[in-house]
Amino acid sequence: MRALGVAALALLSGCVLDFEELLTRPRDAGGRLDAPSLDAQPLDAGDVPKAEDRADLPDAVVVDDRPATDAPLPLDAGPCGSGAGVELRLAHMASRFGAMTLCMRHGAGGYTAVRDPRWPAAGIAEAQISARFETNAVVTEQNESWQFAVIPVGSSCAEVTAQSPGAASITAQLDPGDRITLLFSSELSSQGRLVGVLGLLQDKVCTACPDNSYDIRAVHAAFGASRARLEFAIDYVTPDGEPSLVNVFFAQNVGYGSTSPTGDRGFDCDSAWYLGAMLPPSSLVGLSAFEVGGDAVASSERFHLKGSRLAATRLATVFFRGDWVDRWEEPEFVLCYEGAQDAGLTVCDRIPATAVRHADAGAPDARDAPPTDAPPDAPTPMDAGADASLEFDAAADDDVQGDVAAGG
Repeated sequence: MRALGVAALALLSGCVLDFEELLTRPRDAGGRLDAPSLDAQPLDAGDVPKAEDRADLPDAVVVDDRPATDAPLPLDAGPCGSGAGVELRLAHMASRFGAMTLCMRHGAGGYTAVRDPRWPAAGIAEAQISARFETNAVVTEQNESWQFAVIPVGSSCAEVTAQSPGAASITAQLDPGDRITLLFSSELSSQGRLVGVLGLLQDKVCTACPDNSYDIRAVHAAFGASRARLEFAIDYVTPDGEPSLVNVFFAQNVGYGSTSPTGDRGFDCDSAWYLGAMLPPSSLVGLSAFEVGGDAVASSERFHLKGSRLAATRLATVFFRGDWVDRWEEPEFVLCYEGAQDAGLTVCDRIPATAVRHADAGAPDARDAPPTDAPPDAPTPMDAGADASLEFDAAADDDVQGDVAAGG
């Protein structure tokens, strides 16, 4: 389990939270932990970490416009995919870009639009991820060279050339059976203009994790913290007689435009996410991003984790995005339930977050002008000592099996 070394489990009342005991606790008919609801056991304000370490337990955030349900949705070609063809998807995480569409090219011909009918005609808007679609021609050889370009919806792929490459482009070497995410993000040009960047992430479509864990990864696409390497945590309160806060890192050392260098393509087995999905429906979870070394960057609003959707394939990707340095938009986490697709899109929840800024942050509002300088280092906490009960040790091993100390 990715937990122990970089886990912070708050000591709320002096007892020990045993993950093994939680993993074997009886479940109700729906698979949730069979325990009293937190709503029936209010916590004193002083028992909950403050500020970026979880200030309070606000009402759940509405993370999409669908009904509040975690009913299973259709999956992309089953948990492990099928066939030897290459499947792609486009993740639009770039700030200040409108809806985009994708063009592709292989061989001597020009760029053409996506032909797979699963591609949404309206394109992909900010914070959306397409469902998986096939390349326009079957990839049959190792290291086949393909070119991809993203362009605004309404533009023509026929107009994409080496001299006019669209908003962003990339050349990729594809092998039969590849599963790829094309990550559309942004950066500053040498002239200080915001430009698009297209990157490539290798995906997983099935997991070999133990039954008591889920395969989770994080992708850093937040322009506001683009010069920082980040680590990501999930937190929730266990529904015991005396509730305890679980606050566990699940991804480390994540650079901008990429995912964790550890694990299988950034994914790693995580029992904390499994337990979070087993919580009663009334329970809420939160996500946080930290600079490597401990400084808080952003903390999400609390939300309901859709356990049934997560259990369908036991894989999830958390995208972190936003450009709060120039005050264009607050950060947010985009939690994608791998495999679930609807109307040509991967099923994801957009979870609003709040950036942790410097206490003396008072830069002029830059909404009316593009940035002219490289973004500063990632924000630091307003109060680094807000709660001494939460301790992080980035040097310890986080792939340790066994009990995890906590309070309860």
